[in-house]
Amino acid sequence: MIDYLTTALPANGFTVPVADQMVAPECVVLYRVGGADRDQVTGFPSVILEAYAATNTRASAILRRVFALVRDLYGRQLGAFMVYDVQVFRGPSSDPKPPADLVRYSAMVAVAVRMNQTV
Repeated sequence: MIDYLTTALPANGFTVPVADQMVAPECVVLYRVGGADRDQVTGFPSVILEAYAATNTRASAILRRVFALVRDLYGRQLGAFMVYDVQVFRGPSSDPKPPADLVRYSAMVAVAVRMNQTV
């Protein structure tokens, strides 16, 4: 998803880095927090989506676009995987206690993916 969002966000008007840890004051952070495999070829990872920015308006706008792009993955190919479901556990919301003077918005989703090719 990091590679997908790194390409999709600029195409949607948001030029911010995307990584699995905070790399800049304004950025998107994704990391797996759980989930389980359904079988030998289908995974259902739970992923936290976070957007950091200097203002509520900017953090909210970034995260809402990330959230929309992730939800749009349903039925699409993502690298070697087909996305069969995107389940929302928590939609975009302000998330208190960000580092320093930043604002953090976050969401939590689970994405069902199935391997489409042999690696």
